[in-house]
Amino acid sequence: MPFLGKPKLIWYWTDRGFGSELLYLLNAILYAEKHKLDFKLISCYSNISSGLGWQEYFKPFAEEKQMPYPFFRLFYSVYHVGIFNFLFGLEIKLFYGLFAETNTTIWHRLYNPKFEFEYFSSSKYDFDHIQGHEALQILLKKIWQPNNELSEILSTERTKYVLSDECFAIHLRHGDKVKGLYKECDAVENKFLYDHINTLGVEFSQLYILSDDHEKFKEFVGLSHGKSILTHCEETHQGYQNVDFLRLSGAVRKKEMMTLLVSIDAAVRAKYFIGPYTSNISKVIYLMRNGVGCYNSELRPFRIYN
Repeated sequence: MPFLGKPKLIWYWTDRGFGSELLYLLNAILYAEKHKLDFKLISCYSNISSGLGWQEYFKPFAEEKQMPYPFFRLFYSVYHVGIFNFLFGLEIKLFYGLFAETNTTIWHRLYNPKFEFEYFSSSKYDFDHIQGHEALQILLKKIWQPNNELSEILSTERTKYVLSDECFAIHLRHGDKVKGLYKECDAVENKFLYDHINTLGVEFSQLYILSDDHEKFKEFVGLSHGKSILTHCEETHQGYQNVDFLRLSGAVRKKEMMTLLVSIDAAVRAKYFIGPYTSNISKVIYLMRNGVGCYNSELRPFRIYN
């Protein structure tokens, strides 16, 4: 129906971990490009936001919608109620489509393993007939454009934390993804990881450690035999817990986010990187590096979808 205008996909960033939300976002953009949908974003109410959402850290890449907060909470709540997801989710989509945005779908989750092997083209993002894996790499780099505030922080931290030409970045993943209710995988033990790194046959003079657990960081330092080590892991970091992160004030969450983004930047710039590919943060780093100099601490091939 032409009077409805171009079909739209409105994506809202919710309260999952940053890496998870970012990969879902990339998949949604890819879906929108495949099906010729006008992509819009709602991130101002997200867990990384203290008001601006995505634009608190990065330059805008899509129109940011300002859905009224009461309606946003209604949609968010109803969309998560088990068997009612489809019926009530569809009802709210239609309601929003009729009264606010015509011909619109509102999503918060997209996980399609087929994307990894399908072929995609996009004139907007300048790629033609490439597989999903490569398309996601291009999309990530297109939208990963730090704003002025983050750019200044990155410049300062790059001066303070100078990476050598033979720096090996390591992601130590702990917190709620390796234990408890939200466990996704077993933690990679530090001794196993350090021994494995020394079997890779690469020369390195410095380690940069991205970790959410300062005790595990200190344990790894004890194994490193005097090598130069850099980190942004603070003593207060005791393993990332998303439920605890959500309880923080907007200002504190933003500070923690800046620390994470600075750490990701260092891991991307290092000569080598190793991390668990079940971690979405490690996946983001892998995509940013195009897989160059990357190793999986879980000893499995890289897959976007585990």
